[in-house]
Amino acid sequence: MNLAWWPHTADTRVASARLRCFQIVEHLQALGNDARVYAPGDAAPDVLVLSKRYDTDSLTHALELRARAGTVLVLDLCDNHFYFEDDPDGRLQKRADALRRAAASVQLVITASRALAEIVQDQAPGVRAIEVVEDAVELPHRPSRWARLTEWRAHRQLHALTRWQAAHPEVMPASRLVWFGNHGSPGVDGGLADLRRIRPDLELAARQQGPLSLTVISNSEAKFADVTAGWTVPTHYVPWHPATFSQAMMAHGTALIPINVNPFTVSKTANRVLTAFQHGLAVVGDSIPSYAEFRDCAVLDDWETGLGAYRLDTARREADVAQGRAIASGRFGLDAIARRWLDVLSAATPSPSGLTPAA
Repeated sequence: MNLAWWPHTADTRVASARLRCFQIVEHLQALGNDARVYAPGDAAPDVLVLSKRYDTDSLTHALELRARAGTVLVLDLCDNHFYFEDDPDGRLQKRADALRRAAASVQLVITASRALAEIVQDQAPGVRAIEVVEDAVELPHRPSRWARLTEWRAHRQLHALTRWQAAHPEVMPASRLVWFGNHGSPGVDGGLADLRRIRPDLELAARQQGPLSLTVISNSEAKFADVTAGWTVPTHYVPWHPATFSQAMMAHGTALIPINVNPFTVSKTANRVLTAFQHGLAVVGDSIPSYAEFRDCAVLDDWETGLGAYRLDTARREADVAQGRAIASGRFGLDAIARRWLDVLSAATPSPSGLTPAA
């Protein structure tokens, strides 16, 4: 079976393309499968995965492949692009309409979470079949000496943070808090702005339980400056960069994941929890459905405890990180997720009637 992924971007810095296309293709190839990244003009594959790619031109091209070569079309989604709160120019409504057309046109829709599968079923009534394939956790990246030389600007920004930490030993490793991720999404309230809600909790915990600091690893220093203006807690900004991300993460002890729960965020994967555990960080955050299986090894929906007593409980934190890492490396390991992709795509058939919705 010849498998091909057609990602919405070739930029491997974009998490959705990296996690759900490039690393999956690479691992399937390593397992001996005929898998590749597709480009128009390539030979028609047996199965084409439209990875978050559903614009009209791309869908038209994919449908021509199906008509000409019998290619099975699969749409992979990791975000709820049916939902938006603000759309001044109508662009997001057009995007949602294009997504509905694409979901109803392909033989199979794959979603990154069960909550998103339910949203697709509700928002795209013409969908023929849905399966869930979650994100695979990424191993920490250790840059080569050459990368340290060529990416010196990114490392200089990281060194500014680590120098501050070394000069402030009163902020213990467990109290070095980090938020990481995209600063926000079009038309949806959330992202970095979610930190505003927990500012009182952070400042109270610093007064009552001892000093702490907060680092933001993201892609908008302007948004960071706006959100953290006037905070009494020491804050730092480190631009997201593949050469320094893992080192920046491991310079901290606790990952904060506040979530403004809405139809967009409720469908998110466990990727941020997995990433935190894989880098050796304890997790304190809000809960969404994909976080449920981590409730025994993360502090969810209890910021007072998470920023207070939990921060000081070394034994509990170490046990939680060990348990979280075991889950991340097992069920969410790249090998397990790549094989899940293979199973789901192997079960797809050219006949829409041969597909059944996921249980």
